[in-house]
Amino acid sequence: MWDLIFLFLFILTFLISFIFTRICRSLAIKLNVVDHPGERKIHFEPKPYLGGLAIYASMTLILGLGVLGALYFFPNYPGLPREVAVYLPNVHKKLPEIIALLLGGTLIFLLGLVDDIKRLSPIQKLAGQIVVAILVVVLGIRLDLFINNYLISGFLTVLWIVAITNAFNLMDNMDGLSAGVSAIATILFIWFSYQAGHTYMLLILIVFLGSTLGFLPYNFPTSSIFMGDAGSMFLGFQLGTLTVLNSYYYQGSPTHLPIMLPFFVLSVPLFDTLTVIAIRLYNRKPIYQGDNNHFSHRLVALGLTQKQAVLCIYLVTVCTGTGALLLRKLELKESLLIFAQMIAIFAIIALLEYSGRHQNK
Repeated sequence: MWDLIFLFLFILTFLISFIFTRICRSLAIKLNVVDHPGERKIHFEPKPYLGGLAIYASMTLILGLGVLGALYFFPNYPGLPREVAVYLPNVHKKLPEIIALLLGGTLIFLLGLVDDIKRLSPIQKLAGQIVVAILVVVLGIRLDLFINNYLISGFLTVLWIVAITNAFNLMDNMDGLSAGVSAIATILFIWFSYQAGHTYMLLILIVFLGSTLGFLPYNFPTSSIFMGDAGSMFLGFQLGTLTVLNSYYYQGSPTHLPIMLPFFVLSVPLFDTLTVIAIRLYNRKPIYQGDNNHFSHRLVALGLTQKQAVLCIYLVTVCTGTGALLLRKLELKESLLIFAQMIAIFAIIALLEYSGRHQNK
């Protein structure tokens, strides 16, 4: 029964997002909310923004209606299967978390939308992200990590959410890149949650995946619409928050290392962020100053086309993320091999980049 519900939710959210994206593209053109070509831009003609509105609206709509249905409609529906009905009483307990997702997602989307239209300073964007992340913690979402200190776990939660939000915001520099990596990461989280029997998380992740994939056909190279900061920050915020909400360690697991699964799955956006910051510091430039030194740009500099660079990053995301799905069953030595594999993948990339730069010089 649940498999049919999951499939229905995915198709419904995908179709709504797909239709909304088309509407948002026309609306952006009419309102002149477009991104003009520039020195660091990869397009040569104005492209409409507001793709992020389609992602945000489709996810928020389906989750909102789902919660209202679970609270007021489904409990009084006589034909509801028992395997579904047993989950309804828990919806009340999950309300603070759902409110945090919807409210926090709305605020982060609006922050990005203002930036798309009026251009906020990096400090203003960061301050807004921190405020929203703190709100999420206040509403009850925080990392456990076997830390009993509320302040420390709250600080780490804010740091994680802000880091992932910015990672996806920075990664949105080529057609289909941020949305595609987000979709792959979400699929991996869905796979884990399905194996672990986390029905509640599955419902949210599948809706999130449908909203992202419904937008991707319009954004994949060569795109006809951009998601803008509103979309990329929304994707990063939701993934950062959802990874905090999910449970990766279970009683009887050989080690505590399964809690590292989100780090593995999201290692590519984090790698992009850390390396571009390191390059800017090495070149003695402010870390908030945009440039063409992102992971995707460096792949293009090696000779790949933009589409090839995007597909390459997709594959790296799959390679670094799939191994982490085994962590919940592995002993310490085997788990360390998974970690070593991820390090080796990024080391190969670094060597190729170094060799390519040396030959170009």
